[in-house]
Amino acid sequence: MAESLPAADRPALLTAFRTKLSEALKASCDLETAILAARYDDAAKLLREITGPMQKSAHREFRKDD
Repeated sequence: MAESLPAADRPALLTAFRTKLSEALKASCDLETAILAARYDDAAKLLREITGPMQKSAHREFRKDD
């Protein structure tokens, strides 16, 4: 997707992408912590957030549909 943008716009896209990626990494660490603490209800909720709203919004923002 970045290749289709003007060079001047790429740094902002990359920053936004990396921000979303760090949010996903944090959420996955939170998920692992909940699992290790045997808080399975919390883990299930976190998993739904990661694979639902977080994933869908990021894909809409950063995926280029061919």
